[in-house]
Order: sequence, then C-alpha cells, then structure tokens
Amino acid sequence: MLETLDCLSNKSILLLEKNRLLFPLIKTELIKSELDNLTIEKEIEKKNIEKIKEKYGLTDDEKFEEWLKSQNLQKIEFEHAALQNLKLQEFYQQNFSNKLDARFLKRKSQLDIIIYSIIRVKDPYKAQELYQRIIEKEACFEDLAAKYSEGIEKRTRGIVGPIEAAKTHPGVLQILRTSEPGFINQPLQVQGFYVVTRLESYDAAELDEFMRKKMGEELFNDYIETKSEELRQNILNKNPEK
Repeated sequence: MLETLDCLSNKSILLLEKNRLLFPLIKTELIKSELDNLTIEKEIEKKNIEKIKEKYGLTDDEKFEEWLKSQNLQKIEFEHAALQNLKLQEFYQQNFSNKLDARFLKRKSQLDIIIYSIIRVKDPYKAQELYQRIIEKEACFEDLAAKYSEGIEKRTRGIVGPIEAAKTHPGVLQILRTSEPGFINQPLQVQGFYVVTRLESYDAAELDEFMRKKMGEELFNDYIETKSEELRQNILNKNPEK
C-alpha cells in the first residue's frame, strides 16, 4: 500500500471506492511516488526549471513570486510540475527502453498515418450514383461530399485526417490499405451507411524520437493502470466492507 494513503480510514476507503474515486487517487499517488523516486542531476533539473520559467516569461524573481501568489502555488509545487515531463522521459528510459521496439512492432499497423476522402450516405442507390458521377468526371469528389455526405466530413469537403489507422473503421481501413492514392473505391456498407472513399496519402509509422516517446508513454500508462489495480485490490482486501 502507498504510504501516502496510510492516513485513510476504512470508512474513507469504502466511501472513495463507492464513488469510484479510490482508483484515480491511487493512480495519482502512484505516479507521484514513482517520479519522486527518480534521481536526476541537480544541474539538469535547474536548467529545465529555468527553461519553463523563461517559456512563461517568469525569469524575473519578483515577477515569479507575484505569479506564484496569483496562482496560489508554492515554489516547490511549480518546480514539481516543471520537472514532470523530464522525469517521465527519464522513467521511460530507465524502465522501458528495452521494450520500445517490441511495442512499436506490435502497434505499427495501427500507428500508420492516413488521409482520405469519404462520402457517406444511407441510400445505397445514391452512393452508387455519386460513385458513377465521380469516376465519369461529371463532378468532383469534394463538391459531392460537401453537398451530399451525411457525416461530419461534410464540413471538410470529405477530407478526413491526418489520422492514425487505429482510429479508422476496420472496413474502411482495409480498403484504403490496398488502394493507390487518387483511386475511387466502390461503395462499401459500413455501420448503416454506404461510403465512397478515396485514399489521399498513407504514411507508414517509423520508430523515430517522437514515436519512441509515444511508445514509452503507452508502456508507462499500462504499468500504472496494472499496478494501481493491484494496489486497489490489496487495499480493499485489507479493509473489507462491514
């Protein structure tokens, strides 16, 4: 059990659990505990804090003190928040650096970035008519999407993205993955609609610095979720409802 939660009585624990607040509290305290246990060189911490202060125009000591008062913050609270991202990156490096490649390979197909155009209508005959008008060059995709599409893409003249592949409907994604940019796909039935699609671009995900940070963040979140649930169960087992 986290030491910071030792102050909670059995009654408090059960009340938090009843209102679904125990798990979020454990997560918050666990993250704080894990990051507080990290050791980072003082000079690096100092430079990072100064960088954050400069970003928000708080390099003047008097102005900084006034700002802290206006935000009802203590200096130590500001420094803790300023070092949060730095400590997260250090935690990723220390604990997950040897797992990033495997995580990326597992998630790669979901992380590809796509841009596509879509027209979505409920009438299958209308979908076929619009498809024919596009391939026969009677009208352009964008104009028909803006006029006839029944989804939110109507506002963007049919354009969707850039978006991660994982956030695209599996049926639509399967069609797009086998398409060449610019090719108009025949109407496909998806969740009560008939959709006409056109791939604009498909960029395969790469394990660059941005992606390494993303994979580290995902691994960290998985760890915190799992550990928090274990702690929750331990706390409830030690404090059974009476």
